[in-house]
Amino acid sequence: RHPGKMAEAGEKAARDWFGVQLEVTQKLLEAETKKLKTLETEYTKSANEQSAALLGLRQMAQKRLQMQFEQLHKEYQEAAAGLFKGKTVTRVRSLPSIGLKSLNRRRTSVFEALELGVPGTPGEMSQHDSSRTSPLPPSPGVDSPHVIVREGRIVSATLDALVDRFLPTQDNAPDKLFIFAFLVSHRLFMSPHVLLGKLCERAKALVTPSAPEAVSWRFAKQLSEWCSAFAYDFRDERMMVPFRELTQACAAANPHTKAVIADMQRQLFKRLNDLEQTESRLRRDYELQIKTRNETEKAGRSKADVSLADVSKDPAAIATQLKSIETERFCAIGPEEFIQTLVRTDEDASDYMRAAHNIEAYVEWFNRLSYFVATEILRCDQKKDRAAAIELFIEVGKVCKAQHNYNSLMAILSALNMTAVTRLKKTWGKISSKLLADLETLESALDPSSNFKNYREELNENMDREPIVPFFSLLVKDIYFINESTEKMLPNGQVNFEKMWMLSDQLASFMFLKQNLAEIPRDDVLQRVLKTTPLFSEFELFRLSVEAEPPEKRDQPRTMERLRKMSVSDEDRGAGASPFRSPATPEP
Repeated sequence: RHPGKMAEAGEKAARDWFGVQLEVTQKLLEAETKKLKTLETEYTKSANEQSAALLGLRQMAQKRLQMQFEQLHKEYQEAAAGLFKGKTVTRVRSLPSIGLKSLNRRRTSVFEALELGVPGTPGEMSQHDSSRTSPLPPSPGVDSPHVIVREGRIVSATLDALVDRFLPTQDNAPDKLFIFAFLVSHRLFMSPHVLLGKLCERAKALVTPSAPEAVSWRFAKQLSEWCSAFAYDFRDERMMVPFRELTQACAAANPHTKAVIADMQRQLFKRLNDLEQTESRLRRDYELQIKTRNETEKAGRSKADVSLADVSKDPAAIATQLKSIETERFCAIGPEEFIQTLVRTDEDASDYMRAAHNIEAYVEWFNRLSYFVATEILRCDQKKDRAAAIELFIEVGKVCKAQHNYNSLMAILSALNMTAVTRLKKTWGKISSKLLADLETLESALDPSSNFKNYREELNENMDREPIVPFFSLLVKDIYFINESTEKMLPNGQVNFEKMWMLSDQLASFMFLKQNLAEIPRDDVLQRVLKTTPLFSEFELFRLSVEAEPPEKRDQPRTMERLRKMSVSDEDRGAGASPFRSPATPEP
């Protein structure tokens, strides 16, 4: 791509970029396949209209993820094959395991990062503040062999002992860091409604008219922290009965908590309503994608009427709207979704069928943006127009970098490293040396070497100062790595709570990033182009690339063979088939 130095280092970076996205898509595909199998089993037991509709949606979602995986795998194979064009002897792994390498970073206290508490009495607030750094108080009824504590922090315990530590007592409240870690990890062992039921039963036993007011405050604060950090748990109707009973018990025992509980309920229902509105917008975006695609095909056009350049050539305006979209979709994800996606099994999958699927939707947005960038480049018939499109996206990438929108930046870089784009040597020859140098700087910031060391250091440096949209697939990859590299149960039968601390630390960082992001005004016209423009399929992108710049004689057999295989393997193609990529199926 770069004149005179189409570097093997650049090809290696492309391979690893596609590798991260490929592996995350594979994990989501595995989770989706498990869900589908569970639903098929349930449908055979009780065939009804509702289960049939849900099964159909899950089948479409699974097929869509399968297509994404296959497309990414082809791009990954091409990038990997590029490593052998030169004299490199770099080993290629079929599936890269990026892993999680530690950096010198102060561990952020969850409740320094998250403002989860509710106003309480001065005595209660000071008690909880001091518990942030103090060891957990002993919990009555739990023998020390059941809980192993090292340096004031639980490292392992039986599940019953952990539940007992989580529940407030007459005299003590759990450590806030422990509350968050257990709210993150308990769903590895039980459903949230079961744990809330236990909290409710403990409250009914302790929160009485004769009990000190501090007891009801402890339960109200703990429930408030749950609602603030894991609001999406309360979409489950099974949560509402213990929720109502718990709030009523606290309000009846202590009139001072009544206003706090009312405020907590308002905030919870607002967050759930915001989630419903976000998911509704995603469904409307999907409907517009289908409508625009169908109208384009019906009119016999091979590409959309309106290009991005027709609407705006201002890199700052485009980048700002990309960050607006990223912010909305990133903030729609609840931390519990990561764990639910990780731990769905044949036994517990049905508990999460109605849960939000915002992780899958956000990963699909990344893939859509990559294909959008490639489509905008290859829709241009003239070399100068393709070069202008590439230059525009490099400029947009520079603004994304300045705005700390790493997810959009990575999607743009991934598109510029797609085979259909990188092979356009004559087009790349038109790009100014200054912009090529700028592109190398952007690629260096997201260099996958040493487990994305440059990116991670920049992220940590700016985390407390700037609103950041992280490279999301790498965040998911890190959480998957923790889950897969550590056992949740130890040989002695106790829960490996060190694993739970690691998971909670990752999710605390995720929530801190969410908290720092603010809503950005929408440009509906520009966003409609970004969200709904029909995208060329992988076959069509490569076909247009070959038409724009036919291969050199020595490369012609290999190029035409790849084109032939893509045509044969594309099940949706044939006489009169659509040149466009199928839009993502909306989650139920």
